[in-house]
Amino acid sequence: MRCRTLALAAGLLATFRVRAASWINGHEEAIRYEIGQYAAIARGGNRNLVSKRTSADWAGGYIQTVLKNARADDRVWIQGAYYGPTEPWSDGFRVGRLTRCAIQ
Repeated sequence: MRCRTLALAAGLLATFRVRAASWINGHEEAIRYEIGQYAAIARGGNRNLVSKRTSADWAGGYIQTVLKNARADDRVWIQGAYYGPTEPWSDGFRVGRLTRCAIQ
């Protein structure tokens, strides 16, 4: 079930926790160079970030991050870096397209 379907059933203002993970994919130099993950939730435009996180806490080949207060029509952006894109709304994808979710 897509998150959008779940949000419609719970009401349009339902919020989600988005769990994001980045995989090292054999690039161990990411740890050595302290390359981490940047993740953000944008609402309605590129400048309105509801939640954002950076992390370089690699564990078992992954960095895991939790973003809170996402709505189905928000957009999520995740990348392997300490900085975010200039346009997280334009470059991201809708939270409602995620397929594994739970109402917050």
